[in-house]
Amino acid sequence: MNKPVKQHLIDPEICIRCYTCEMTCPINAIEHDDNNVVVNADICNFCMDCIPVCPTGSIDEWRVVNTPYTLEQQFEFDELPEQEDIEAAPASDDEEAVDPIAALLAEAHKGAGGKAKAPLSAGKPTVNMYTLGKPARMKVQGNYPLTKDPSHDVRHIILDPGALPFPVLEGQSVGIIPPARMQRASRICPGFIPSPRPATASGRAITTSRSR
Repeated sequence: MNKPVKQHLIDPEICIRCYTCEMTCPINAIEHDDNNVVVNADICNFCMDCIPVCPTGSIDEWRVVNTPYTLEQQFEFDELPEQEDIEAAPASDDEEAVDPIAALLAEAHKGAGGKAKAPLSAGKPTVNMYTLGKPARMKVQGNYPLTKDPSHDVRHIILDPGALPFPVLEGQSVGIIPPARMQRASRICPGFIPSPRPATASGRAITTSRSR
């Protein structure tokens, strides 16, 4: 019997196909086709570099399997498979007591301020709280380049609303107008950012990825 292993997967129902994870992965373990973005179990070393840059959290998915799902199987996923009932293999004397993957996940979530919690608005989303005529002014708390290719500049952006009420619900879109355009905001269409997420456990800032 194969020893059960943990496999890193991406939720195809939540993934917005921004490919930020693929461009961030230092060992090219992530790839995509016209349908899905997937993780190659033969290459992935669980470095966790892709976890904090994902704008939706779709990449933070794991399954314990006897045999890892192949790339071909993952490309056909419409949704993630349920966790199968796995019979645990007897632990050997030289195995560590702490699950290294669980430890890596805990460390990644700790560095992000804890795993993001659903906002209070999750039961009833708040929409059109701010408009072109009455925009919310935010401070750019962080603007980090994720790629080194000048022709494909992808940025990880953190916006701080300060004291403004700004309930964030993943899956909503946020329209952003650069400060230089504010004087003619009524005559332009803002650039919409899909699926922002809380940047901290307290939800006092939002984070997203943006290519230009």
